[in-house]
Amino acid sequence: MQGGILGEIKGVKEGISGIQQMTCGENFSPARAKGFSLASVAVFGGVGEMEAAVGNEEYVNLQKQKVRDNVDGVIVVDYVVPASSP
Repeated sequence: MQGGILGEIKGVKEGISGIQQMTCGENFSPARAKGFSLASVAVFGGVGEMEAAVGNEEYVNLQKQKVRDNVDGVIVVDYVVPASSP
């Protein structure tokens, strides 16, 4: 079951052009997970690219429908990581 969900998550990168990097996997520290067993991180070039991806509402909703029956909850966190200086 989780393998199928992870496969769907990995496939999101192919449908959203603004994603530069996508990673996902199973949680290995369940004591701190508050019931969550999977996580994913999508890296965008900037806030504009992230907002454009969210604006692709039809595609995003289709991906959510594929896994909705197999998950109990989702947490989404958006944050900006400053570019590193040389």
